[in-house]
Amino acid sequence: MRPEPNGALRAWALWLTPRASSPALALPAVASKGVRGTVGRLVRRSTVLAVAVAVVAYGLGWRLNQSPASATPIPIEDLQSPPADAEQLIVVSADGPGTNRATLQAFTRAGATWHSAFGPMDARIGRNGFRKDRHEGDGTSPVGTFTLTEAFGIKPNPGTVLPYRTVGTDDWWVSDVNVPDLYNTWQTHAAPVPWDPKHAEHLITFTKSYDRAVVIDFNRRPSTELGRGSGIFLHVDNGNPTSGCVAIDESQLADIMRWLDPTKRPQIMMGTLDQLLKVNEAPPLTAGPSGGLRQVTPTRILDTRIGLGAAGPLPARTTLDVTVPSSAVPSDAVAVALNVTLTEQTEPTYLTVYPTPADPAIGPPLVSNVNAVAGEHRANLVFVRVGDARRVRVYNPAGRAQVVADVVGYVSPNALGRFLPVTPYRVLDTRYGTGAATIAKIGAREAIDVPVPFAPANATAAVVNVTVTDPTSATWVAAYQGHGAWGGTSTVNTTGAETSANLAIVPLADDRTIRLQNANGASNLLADVQGFIVTSGSLFIAAQTPVRVLDTRNGIAFRGRVDAAGLISVLVPGLPADASAVAMTITAVQPSAETFIRAVGSIDGGSQTSNLNLRKGDTRANLAIVPVGIDHRITLTTHVGDVDLIADVSGWFAPG
Repeated sequence: MRPEPNGALRAWALWLTPRASSPALALPAVASKGVRGTVGRLVRRSTVLAVAVAVVAYGLGWRLNQSPASATPIPIEDLQSPPADAEQLIVVSADGPGTNRATLQAFTRAGATWHSAFGPMDARIGRNGFRKDRHEGDGTSPVGTFTLTEAFGIKPNPGTVLPYRTVGTDDWWVSDVNVPDLYNTWQTHAAPVPWDPKHAEHLITFTKSYDRAVVIDFNRRPSTELGRGSGIFLHVDNGNPTSGCVAIDESQLADIMRWLDPTKRPQIMMGTLDQLLKVNEAPPLTAGPSGGLRQVTPTRILDTRIGLGAAGPLPARTTLDVTVPSSAVPSDAVAVALNVTLTEQTEPTYLTVYPTPADPAIGPPLVSNVNAVAGEHRANLVFVRVGDARRVRVYNPAGRAQVVADVVGYVSPNALGRFLPVTPYRVLDTRYGTGAATIAKIGAREAIDVPVPFAPANATAAVVNVTVTDPTSATWVAAYQGHGAWGGTSTVNTTGAETSANLAIVPLADDRTIRLQNANGASNLLADVQGFIVTSGSLFIAAQTPVRVLDTRNGIAFRGRVDAAGLISVLVPGLPADASAVAMTITAVQPSAETFIRAVGSIDGGSQTSNLNLRKGDTRANLAIVPVGIDHRITLTTHVGDVDLIADVSGWFAPG
């Protein structure tokens, strides 16, 4: 396929082309408006100065227009299905769709084992990235696995044992669909040629790019489809994205050409990481102790800011063991519900909360509970098994961070509380007057009592996702029993420039109400019920260790960012047949737009509730209790944009 024109020549051509509407000469299209305007005035003063600025514009502006550096190198064992008949394999991978930069790696197979031969090295692909259903002229590179059977070049054979043709003055690669017998073939013909020259490549004219090239057998074997695409090669990088080929440094290409051996059936795999890499199964959950779930008046057991439980911030890559005192929960408690807050962190980080192991050499599991960048104040509810000596452990991987933890409930064999999961429903939205007397924000130190319809008669508490949105200042919101008095702790925290949510176990008043109180400024408040604590229902079974069951970034259960309004179905492995719901921390990573995430037990599509709210580029987590069906799956959806999603399970509910 015809390479993109050389960037320097394109820049100079644009520079020397006058604008019809302006006496100033045109800058390269890649320069900014500000640069064009400034240089336009300089052109009118001095042609020499204009030429100098053009050089700067080319050196800076054009390069800034290129896509970021290449994709992440990949281990060959993570490929979905390396070709079984190949002993040499080239892999070209891009981080995602749309990018024209990629990584090239080469592997050789001895027996059943693949070994690295070359790379990783930078590569360029089609200007519009990879595309499965590419067609002639769309500027994309094909996705798939293709054989490598021949090579050519304007320069002499560099030493490859592949069949090699030296390009002559009458050599063409035909892409004219009106000559179907010649489409996507090499032809040697003196002028005039029997095809449209505009739809063919006169190979000798592509110096640099076609100094050396290997033919990629896309749309050639076993058959050719007219219009699907032609002339896809591995050729020399000319400094620009291609029109569909793969381009690398000339010396690297020469090395690869000398390495390629037709007796080893060389092939090339091309695509994005999502398309090339396999999906990995999550490890199964292991049951720990179980019991009834009971809410308690929030009790603070850790505040590193004031020396409660530990003194001073938690340094990077260190852990902190927190003893759960018998004054906060009974001595027979096997798990606790903690509202954990991350604050005053010096850089982006997260907290992992897990049972303190008896063996001090055991490191933290690959899960997270709270995520925040420097300056944010984030809280999240955590269900965690009580570990060795009635302790739970907190791990901070980066910077220094202050940590606060409040006990809001516990699990005990003797606790009478059971959990009743429900399809989430909204009981409060002050933006529209849902559950409130008027459509109005909740002011500073103002509280609102919220009726909880459909609460069972034997319910003692509601499990509610509380969301704060449109705050006029940094604030916090506390959730507690209807008509009750504030107990001195918070449920949700926000900086004032974001929408924040947190799950809470909230005692119900006799009239089936809960109370939400706003601290500062004015905020809109939302409340979505996810279940109830009742006298008969499901026990909580604490996971022996929390388990990551989804990570779209590295292919656990699903690979690739979740698209706008898209959904993914995730299997939770290891659940017993009678499991009714799971407690999982859902983390969303860097959405492309402001959005919200929903977790449901089935594809319902009707509810407008949310579990997690994010700004563009944000990363944050929230606990959700999600009903599961007989197939033990949950469904996650995103509202707009695309986003990476993570889910970590700390326990589940089952009849008992």
